[in-house]
Amino acid sequence: GVKDINAIPSENANFGNSAANGGGLYYENYSTNKTCSIKFYSDTNICGNLASSCGGGVYCNSGEILIDKVNTSITVHHNKGNTGGGCYLAGASYLSAGYKIDNNLAVSSGGGICMIDSSSIKQGQITNNTSNYRGGGIFFNSTGSISSTSSSNVYNEDGTINSSYGVLINNNTATNFGGGIYISPSSAFTLQHCEIKGNISPAGAGIFSDQDTTITYCHIAGNKKDANNAGEGIHISEKKLTFTNKLNINTNFDFDFLLESLPSTLDKNKVFTKDIQELIYQLSYLY
Repeated sequence: GVKDINAIPSENANFGNSAANGGGLYYENYSTNKTCSIKFYSDTNICGNLASSCGGGVYCNSGEILIDKVNTSITVHHNKGNTGGGCYLAGASYLSAGYKIDNNLAVSSGGGICMIDSSSIKQGQITNNTSNYRGGGIFFNSTGSISSTSSSNVYNEDGTINSSYGVLINNNTATNFGGGIYISPSSAFTLQHCEIKGNISPAGAGIFSDQDTTITYCHIAGNKKDANNAGEGIHISEKKLTFTNKLNINTNFDFDFLLESLPSTLDKNKVFTKDIQELIYQLSYLY
């Protein structure tokens, strides 16, 4: 079934609440044979909520969060949770295009979003979130994906991601690993049409991955790590990294240890960087 929400005012919707899970919004599908959804028809703010466990702003288990109309958005901001400061998605949950996850805090992991159990998200913005452990923007723990619903209009002329069509994971902070994204040891993970920019953590400032990762049509720029650690743009730990199509890298690109990762060809049609020869050298040096 579908739960429709169309009467929440845009000024202050679901604010200042507290719960164990889902401080602002709790949604769980108990059906075993059908997909259930919660659908938003108007601009909605979910802000200033607290969860002692999961999902400071939103908790969704085995369901879909759908944003029904063009130019309609959900803004989840200034919430706090132990895991998933902004949102907690579990049980193969799905978040459709049109969200903004901003300025949330996780005491543990997933400042913006914690995704488990094959959950996935489409285009939106995950910005200015903080994790006191791992995954300032996103903490991911299972097979799944982050991608756009559109294959056109994703790129601007300078190679950056169009904010209306891609997934922006910008200016997030983690005190441990994965300022933008932390991918834990689990199953294969795919990133598509993402901009990962201006994130901060001691290691793997853009992406810290302990799992096989495929990166397609992404722009990774200006992430900052500690001087003594690896992975300003991407840190891969003993797993496979696969590039498909174009990858735009405008920052240092470091690895601790890769077992296998190089595509069959690595050239300017596959990878764009300020210093392509240095990138090729760093990758080739591992073999």
